[in-house]
Amino acid sequence: DLVRNQPLIFIPANKSETAINYKFNKSWLSEISLNHRFVAKQNRTPQNQIFDNSNGEKALKLIGGDYLAAPKAYNLFDLSVSKNYKFKNLGSVNLIFECKNVLNTQYRDYMNRFRYYTDDIGRNISIRTNINF
Repeated sequence: DLVRNQPLIFIPANKSETAINYKFNKSWLSEISLNHRFVAKQNRTPQNQIFDNSNGEKALKLIGGDYLAAPKAYNLFDLSVSKNYKFKNLGSVNLIFECKNVLNTQYRDYMNRFRYYTDDIGRNISIRTNINF
């Protein structure tokens, strides 16, 4: 923001994602995957809380600041295990067991507007099926 000489609000923080996948040839599993996501703290944000007391009332100037400072950096790990079943005339069925945020890390994402009130989602376990025919 060149007019106010300060950084823009709600610009995503730097992040890095890496994944390790292994496909099995002849095993009871088809594939296993481990993912890691690192999100750095967003340091270039408008000033934390700016209040205007010109009329004796405290009012947040939305243009001049944010409600809260940017949250701290965090690391997340995800694990996925899948098994593919092939049928002769029907196609295939892929069964996937997935666990996001395996370590149940407590974090708040700068881009999530709910960060003002609560943490982001914790451990999330899901089972999915893909049917190809």
